[in-house]
Amino acid sequence: MVAERPTRARFPLARLAPLLCALLLLMQGCAQLTQIRERLFGSERAEGAELEDVDATASEPIPYEVRIEGALPASLKALLEASSGLIANKDRPPASLAALRRRVADDVQRFNQVLQSEAYYDARIDTTTDIAVQPAQVALRITPGPRFRLEAYEIVYEPGPPPGKAPLGASDVGLKIGIHATASPLVEAERTLLARLSERGHPNARLIERRYVADRAARTVRATIRVDAGPAMKIGPLHIDGLERVRQSYVERLVQWHEGRTFDSRELDRIRSVLAGTQLFSTISIEREEPAADSQAIPVRLTLKERKRRSVGVGASYATDEEGFGGQLSWEHRNLFGRGESLRLRATGSMIGQSVDARFRKPYFLNRKQAIVADTRLRRESSEAFDELSISSFAGIERRFYDHWMITSGPAFVLAQLEQDGNKDNYVLVGLSSTLIYDTRDDELDPTKGIRAALAVAPYVSVAGTQTQFVATNATLAGYQRLVESGRFVLAGRGRLGSIQGASRSTVPANMRLYAGGGGSVRGYAFRTLGPLDDDNNPLGGRSAVELNTELRTRLTESLGLVTFVDGGQVYDEVVPTFDNDLQWAAGLGARYFTGFGPLRLDIAFPLNGRDVDDLLQFYISIGQAF
Repeated sequence: MVAERPTRARFPLARLAPLLCALLLLMQGCAQLTQIRERLFGSERAEGAELEDVDATASEPIPYEVRIEGALPASLKALLEASSGLIANKDRPPASLAALRRRVADDVQRFNQVLQSEAYYDARIDTTTDIAVQPAQVALRITPGPRFRLEAYEIVYEPGPPPGKAPLGASDVGLKIGIHATASPLVEAERTLLARLSERGHPNARLIERRYVADRAARTVRATIRVDAGPAMKIGPLHIDGLERVRQSYVERLVQWHEGRTFDSRELDRIRSVLAGTQLFSTISIEREEPAADSQAIPVRLTLKERKRRSVGVGASYATDEEGFGGQLSWEHRNLFGRGESLRLRATGSMIGQSVDARFRKPYFLNRKQAIVADTRLRRESSEAFDELSISSFAGIERRFYDHWMITSGPAFVLAQLEQDGNKDNYVLVGLSSTLIYDTRDDELDPTKGIRAALAVAPYVSVAGTQTQFVATNATLAGYQRLVESGRFVLAGRGRLGSIQGASRSTVPANMRLYAGGGGSVRGYAFRTLGPLDDDNNPLGGRSAVELNTELRTRLTESLGLVTFVDGGQVYDEVVPTFDNDLQWAAGLGARYFTGFGPLRLDIAFPLNGRDVDDLLQFYISIGQAF
């Protein structure tokens, strides 16, 4: 029996003929379509093939130069240059012409965004790329056109406006109709809208839609903002975490939490500011938590991290006058009894004097803005002006009011043993010392804007020893102004006027008379040497004094600065400056090295109308600005 072989199915080739014919016709049609496109738009096949070949095999990058052309305001051109990818990546040439053109296209897109953000909604951008030269030349010519203005600003609430006073138009969110419709105020207005709603019990408000429609014919923009205010919420419970040595009852008194009131996001900022002012905490975190189901009260969690309670400070100084080398050592405890009580002990010394002092401060005395302050100081001095051994004390109330005002007032006590020109006097004085301060400076150690004004008045009377009575008054005013927004140039000025009434110069204790001259007064003149001098050219002090200081502070780098200054001043025997003696003027240069704890200061000053007793220059080194 013979087995049969299985037969294979055969696909007749004749059936492929129609398929092959259709494929050939398609290829021929594509070729014809390509020819038609080339006739209409020009040939790109060869260029495209070259680009593909370059992309695949290029080994030589294409260096280029960029020009931004057109009649552009300097500020607008700076924004365009800052946004340009061509400029940012110029040092990394593209690997092909196609890559270069992609960079150009990306810049066109960026530039359109920048132009619209600056209210140029009808701008035109033309580009040219010349690769026939080396490096390749890329030019972007911009015709910005007119700036568009804000015509209308409508706020629409969905499903409806919240009860009470809700923002409805431009003026409610800090905008003015007619301003240039730039991005910055429009974006800020959106933030303001949500902030206003959060301040009025709607912390969950959200923007649904923002529409800005430009009318090119009228050159205006109409804005429509759709917002969901969300449900009205209340202030919920406050949870405090992280306390160790600071008592929770003290924190609760400070924050004055009002559970159940309409929610106001500003309360969280107020609490953060109040707690930061205590200097007890290194970290202050205030977070809203999710309310319970069906609850309209928002719980808040306050997480605190306490600072180290104790700190030690060291300082040094040098002056070419009789003060010479000086130093300071301090120790501070910022939370003695758990309620923010602070105690600072300090010892200072120079070539002519040494002192130790203690300062105690208890905050929140009967009122959150009120504190008890007490100072005691023991001083010994042997200078050309006088010899002194004294102890002085002050205890009073410190009260802050409004935003920038503070007054301190209380009894003062002075016990002093003094010697001047061979005359020895012992004084036991009691008085009432009061100081009023207005301070808007942005930084206490290195201010760049704001002012500080102070008026101190202190009447004294003897209760034992040498008899005297007088009233000492000192007024100072210092101002600081940035000349550029960055703070690189700061103009600073200071003036001081002092007066002592009710006693002759000889009956006012020598250590409480008015003096001028030195590193913290009128630079260029030796310590306390302005004004009346005795036969040995030792300072006698006076009953009135004037000081004037002007500085131009220049920030050269992040850590280095230069100061040019002019100082002037004089001391008079009369109660009120008579200006019968010309002010003594000095000028100088200074260097500043900025640190985290304040600038290190080096000043050299030269008298401009010096006397025979004055040196050619004075040299000072210390910590902190001169004023």
